[in-house]
Amino acid sequence: MASYTDIVNSLPRPIRLRFDSIGSFVQTIIAEQEDRLSPPERLSREDHELIKLAVFAYALNQLFREGSAAARAAVDEFQHLGVFGFQIGATSFEGRNDNVRLGDTLADKLMKCFEGTPLYEEITNARGLSELTLTVIRKVHSG
Repeated sequence: MASYTDIVNSLPRPIRLRFDSIGSFVQTIIAEQEDRLSPPERLSREDHELIKLAVFAYALNQLFREGSAAARAAVDEFQHLGVFGFQIGATSFEGRNDNVRLGDTLADKLMKCFEGTPLYEEITNARGLSELTLTVIRKVHSG
């Protein structure tokens, strides 16, 4: 299994910047929660990493799905204008082709990595970054 550092270092730079930003946000929430705990009850470094990865996966899943939704909306709008597809660079968007569905495909593959784990339900049912962070903190802390 890849380490936390390996995963983060393998991310493309724009995605890593997003990960770092989300990680800072999550770390702030963790720190606020840990202020209420005695030192032996505090979360380990590995727990912090797991929480950051889970919240990042949630955010990335949302980003991918929103990308496909935007592509579908653009294709549909162009279709209403009598234009049956458009191209950005060498990438064509028509109907519900692979490029239009790419975000959903990536989101499905990402979430498949979590299937069968306790995090799957938490990530798929979360209503936001803060809620998911707090939920995962509670689950990790309670063992």
